[in-house]
Amino acid sequence: MKIKFYFSRLIQAFMLVGMILTGSEISAAVLLENGIESLARKIAPKKSDTKDVVAILPFVTLDGEASHFGKHIAEQLLTELYELKKLQIVTRAHIDQIMSEMKLGATGLLEDNTVKKLGKILGADLIGTGTYTNMGKTIELNARLIKTETGVVIGAGRVKIKVDNSVRNLLQMEDSSEIGEAATFGQKIKSGKEKIDKLFPGTYAIVETTLGEITCILFEDKAPKTVANFITLAEGRPNPRSEGTEGRKFYDGLKFHRVIPEFMIQGGDPDGKGTGGPGYRFEDEIDKSLTFDRPGRLAMANAGPNTNGSQFFITVNGTSWLDGKHTIFGQVVKGQDIVEKISQVERNSYDRPVAPIYINKVIIKYPKGSRRN
Repeated sequence: MKIKFYFSRLIQAFMLVGMILTGSEISAAVLLENGIESLARKIAPKKSDTKDVVAILPFVTLDGEASHFGKHIAEQLLTELYELKKLQIVTRAHIDQIMSEMKLGATGLLEDNTVKKLGKILGADLIGTGTYTNMGKTIELNARLIKTETGVVIGAGRVKIKVDNSVRNLLQMEDSSEIGEAATFGQKIKSGKEKIDKLFPGTYAIVETTLGEITCILFEDKAPKTVANFITLAEGRPNPRSEGTEGRKFYDGLKFHRVIPEFMIQGGDPDGKGTGGPGYRFEDEIDKSLTFDRPGRLAMANAGPNTNGSQFFITVNGTSWLDGKHTIFGQVVKGQDIVEKISQVERNSYDRPVAPIYINKVIIKYPKGSRRN
């Protein structure tokens, strides 16, 4: 039996405790609210039942860190969804209690099974998760709404918020119970200070570029052949498909030959023009549970079905029109800001960076205790 928790408008007053707004700051706060209202409209279910219960988890950074700002955004989004659809609400206090008991923090990268489990415990039909990225003058909010029974994303969207005094105040406010401490998939970490492989169990690819590091978890269970191919090329292992790549770390020294702002960055071509590869092609591994619904998707570039080789790309934003056309084999868990930085460099008419951006090397990190170490 579901325990339903009803929403009170008093929570808006609670969210502003400790803030003294000047006239100009009130105007700026409205801009923030308008942005969140727009985000709510983008993710709101087209068809909904007023008996449906919704929970919104605190927004986190792309590195999985939690803050007062992330909680504030979640509460505002909850308010807007309530106004739009009159859904029943899981209170913040109950969410915090359950997450504390489970030692589970907020993350924009929740697995389907985790969402389903949370849905049952919270009594929620819908769960919203989100991330925020501070770009200096603006903050980008990405959110998705998930049906807990199926794990299907039924709504996704993003907005950019202007950073002004009121937003800065929120960013600087500390929450003693949450800031400096985030948890992902039930494993506690502290503000990303612990090793990255403690974030999620699995195999990682650390792509060292001339502009910084991008760390991706590899989906070995969803795309085993694609991940094996990527690792083989990255480490220069014996390759049954191509003897010419053995002993040579294929990706080291290659360029990101195609970059498009708000879309993606692409690399892995030894020719640097988008037409090269390792000398062979292999089949797609399209998994319907993996979609281009968020930033940071690591996927294979191709020239059509079953033409994968060595070229890959990483998304800057959600790119749903690519669903079913490219094999997704990983997800950025740290360094999405580097992906965005690369995408925004000066480029020519072929979308190639004017000043080359190199992949210095790709390091593969295996789970602790793995025989592959």
